[in-house]
Amino acid sequence: GIFTRNLAELAQTGPSSAYTRFLTTQANSLWIHARSPDNRFAVTWSGPPTPGNAGAQASALDAFNAAISALNVNAHPAPETALP
Repeated sequence: GIFTRNLAELAQTGPSSAYTRFLTTQANSLWIHARSPDNRFAVTWSGPPTPGNAGAQASALDAFNAAISALNVNAHPAPETALP
């Protein structure tokens, strides 16, 4: 949720395998353990899948977006810039 979204912002400052590993682990756990058959996500990411609410769905999206963002940063790091 909020933590993963903000950690992804921190990860944007430079590639970090630790951030990427953490964020992808969270997203994978959410997808594997907390997803119901109708693709709703539980509040507890370790499962079991239970009917979630709008907040749980928003947090799940934050986690997925954060993992994707971290993977993109590590795949395409920003070029180094030097100040004059």
